[in-house]
Amino acid sequence: MFLISGNITINNQELETRDGFGIWNFDELNIKANEDSELLLMEVPMDY
Repeated sequence: MFLISGNITINNQELETRDGFGIWNFDELNIKANEDSELLLMEVPMDY
């Protein structure tokens, strides 16, 4: 994930503009926008 702009909280981790966040092997994902935000989600294969 890449936060283009704004401020969000993902699983109790606060992200600000231009922060990145990697996730894998998860059962639940909680995303809360703390203000108007733009979030880019990318799926990247981990096995080649």
